[in-house]
Amino acid sequence: MLASVLCGCLLVSSALSSTLFFKPHERPVEKVENVVCPDGQSQCPDGSTCCKLASGQYGCCPLPQAVCCSDHTHCCPSGTTCDTSQGKCNRGHSSIPWFEKQPSKPIHTVTVGNVVCPDGQSQCPDGSTCCKLASGQYGCCPLPQAVCCSDHTHCCPSGTTCDTSQGKCNRGEISTPWLKKQPALPRVNVGNVVCPDGQSQCPDGSTCCKLASGQYGCCPLPQAVCCSDHTHCCPSGTTCDTSQGKCNRGEISTPWLKKQPALPRVSVGNVVCPDGQSQCPDGSTCCKLASGQYGCCPLPQAVCCSDHTHCCPSGTTCDTSQGKCNRGEISTPWLKKQPALPRVNVGNVVCPDGQSQCPDGSTCCKLASGQYGCCPLPQAVCCSDHTHCCPSGTTCDTSQGKCNRGEISTPWLKKQPALPRVSVGNVVCPDGQSQCPDGSTCCKLASGQYGCCPLPQAVCCSDHTHCCPSGTTCDTSQGKCNRGEISTPWLKKQPALPRVSVGNVVCPDGQSQCPDGSTCCKLASGQYGCCPLPQAVCCSDHTHCCPSGTTCDTSQGKCNRGEISTPWLKKQPALPRVSVGNVVCPDGQSQCPDGSTCCKLASGQYGCCPLPQAVCCSDHTHCCPSGTTCDTSQGKCNRGEISTSWLKKQPALSRVNVGSVMCPDGQSQCPDGSTCCKLASGQYGCCPLPRAVCCSDGLHCCPQGTTCDLSQGKCNRGVISLPWVEKLVAAARDPPAV
Repeated sequence: MLASVLCGCLLVSSALSSTLFFKPHERPVEKVENVVCPDGQSQCPDGSTCCKLASGQYGCCPLPQAVCCSDHTHCCPSGTTCDTSQGKCNRGHSSIPWFEKQPSKPIHTVTVGNVVCPDGQSQCPDGSTCCKLASGQYGCCPLPQAVCCSDHTHCCPSGTTCDTSQGKCNRGEISTPWLKKQPALPRVNVGNVVCPDGQSQCPDGSTCCKLASGQYGCCPLPQAVCCSDHTHCCPSGTTCDTSQGKCNRGEISTPWLKKQPALPRVSVGNVVCPDGQSQCPDGSTCCKLASGQYGCCPLPQAVCCSDHTHCCPSGTTCDTSQGKCNRGEISTPWLKKQPALPRVNVGNVVCPDGQSQCPDGSTCCKLASGQYGCCPLPQAVCCSDHTHCCPSGTTCDTSQGKCNRGEISTPWLKKQPALPRVSVGNVVCPDGQSQCPDGSTCCKLASGQYGCCPLPQAVCCSDHTHCCPSGTTCDTSQGKCNRGEISTPWLKKQPALPRVSVGNVVCPDGQSQCPDGSTCCKLASGQYGCCPLPQAVCCSDHTHCCPSGTTCDTSQGKCNRGEISTPWLKKQPALPRVSVGNVVCPDGQSQCPDGSTCCKLASGQYGCCPLPQAVCCSDHTHCCPSGTTCDTSQGKCNRGEISTSWLKKQPALSRVNVGSVMCPDGQSQCPDGSTCCKLASGQYGCCPLPRAVCCSDGLHCCPQGTTCDLSQGKCNRGVISLPWVEKLVAAARDPPAV
C-alpha cells in the first residue's frame, strides 16, 4: 500500500514537474525579471512567488503564482490547496509534498516609478505592462514588457506566445499558465518632461536623451542613464553595458531600452513665483525653501512638503517620515526642489479694454460677463466656453475639457478675473511723433520709423523686426531671446501709433518742466524732478515714484496695489521751462495758464482745459487732446482705437491786461502776450507768444530760447522739441484817443 501511495505521489510529482519545471536536459528560459514583493523592499527570483513569513517579512516560494500556506513557512503550486496537517499540496485525489519558502533578497533595482499607459490617463505598478481590456480601458499585466493576449483578459511573459485555447503561455516546449490582468489605476499626472533644447518634450516619467542626430529622444524611465550608443538607455543607478546590450547593477542585469523620438514641445512659458522676483521652468511649481526664497519643484501644481526641501505630485500627500508621496496605496519617492531662477520681468499684460490687466506671462480672455479674465499662459487660446483656456498651438476640446495638439492632450485651465489696470499712459517714441501702448518699448523698424515691442524696457533686436525682454540677448540665428540657459521665442514689433501730444508738464515752481506724460515730484534738493508716469505718486524718499493708485513701499522699493507689486521708478531732474506766457481767451477778459486752451463753460464764461489746442467738448465741462474726438456717452477721448479719459476744465483767471503790442511799422498791433513777426508779404503778423523767435520762412515762430528747425517744422531747445506756431495777421492799430 505504501509503495502504491509513494508511486502515485511520484507520478503526480513527475507530472507537475513536467509542467512547472525544466527537464534536466533543457536550458532554462531566458530570465525576464526578478519578482518584486509587495513591500517594494524585497525581491524573489524570476518564476517565484513572494509569500509572507512568520516574521512579517517576505520569503520566496520557488513556484510561479504559488499558494502561500497559512503556516507562513511553506507553499504549494497554483491550483492546489495547502494541507497543513499532512504537509502536502492537494488537488483532487492527488497530493505532493509542499515546498519551503526561502528568505527573499533586498531589492537592488532602483524603482523607476509607475508605468503610464498610452491613454495618458491610467497607470500600472512598476514592473507591469499596460494591456487593453475588452472595455477599451487599460488593465495591468504583472510582468514587464509582457505579451497582451487577444482575449483582452490575460497576458504572458515577454518572449512567449498566448495559447488562448489552452489558457497558457508557450515558449518552445515550455508552457506556463497565463496571467489575468488587473484594472489600471488612475494616473497621477505630473506633466510632460521638457528637454534641454526647450523645443521638444517627453511623456511624464521619461528622460530626455540625445540621439545620434543631435535631436532628443525619450527614454521611458525617469532619471534614466543615457547610453553612449545614442540609441538606448538604462534605469537610474545602473550602468550601460554596450557590449551585451544590458543594464548592470552589481550582479543584476536587465535588458536596455530603446529611445523613442521626442514630441514637439507645447510651451506655456516660465512660471512666475509669488514673490514676483523669481521664476521656474514651464511645468514646474514654485515652493518656498527653508531660506524663505523660492525653489522649483519639477512638477505642475505640485504639493510643497513641510520640510521645505521636497515636493510631491498633485493629488498626493507628503510622507515626511518615509520620504515618499502617497496616494492611497500608491507610493512614489518624493522629489527635491531646485533653486528658482531670477525672473525676466516683462510687466503686466494690459487687456484690450484698456481698463484691466493680467499678470506677466498671462493672456487676457473674455469671460461670459463680457469682462476680461486672465489665462495663466502666454499667447493662450481662449476657449469658446468663456471660462477656460489652452496653451498656444493647441485647440480647445470643450466636450472633454482638454487641450489637444495632435495626440497630446492636457487638461484645460480656468481663467481668473483680471485686475484693474494701473495705467501709466502711452510711451512716447524718440521721434516725438509716434507712441506705443503702456508697457511697450519703442524700437526702430527697417523703414526708419518706430514700432512697438510689447514689453517694457525691451531689447531691440538688430533685425529691426523683433525684440526681447529686458536682461536677455537677441539670438538672431535661432529667433530666440537668451538669458543664460533660459531661451524664449522673440516677439515681433507692431507699427507705432501717431502721438496725441499734450505738451510738456509745467512744474509748480513755474521755472521747470517735465516731458508729456510725466509728473513733477520734488527732489531732496528742493528742486523738481520728473517721474515718467502721469498723475504719479511721489515717494517720501524724494528719489522715487509710483503709478497712480498705488502706494510707495519704501522698505521694499516697490509700488503696491493690493497684491500687485511692481518696482518703483527713479525721478529724473526736470528741464528748465520754456515759458510761452498765459493764453488770452477770446473774450479778452480772461486767461489760462501756458499750455492750456480756453473753452466756454455752461455759464457762458471761459474755463481752462489743461491741454494745448484742445478740443472743447459739447457738455461745456470737459475737453480732449488735439486730434481726438469727445465721446460724451463714455466720458472718453477717442482717436481710432485709442481711448483716454477726458479732462475737466477749470475756471479761467481774470486777465491782467497790459495793453496791445505795437509792431515796428507803427501801423499794426498784436494782442497782449504776442510778438510781432514779419510775414512773407512784408506786413506784420502776430505770434501768440511773448518775446518769440520769428522763423525765417515768414510764416511760423517759436518760443523764446528755442531755435526754428525749418526742415522739421519744430522749435528746438537741446533734446526738447515743440511744434512751431503759425502767425496770424496783425490788426490795424487803434487810433489814438483825442
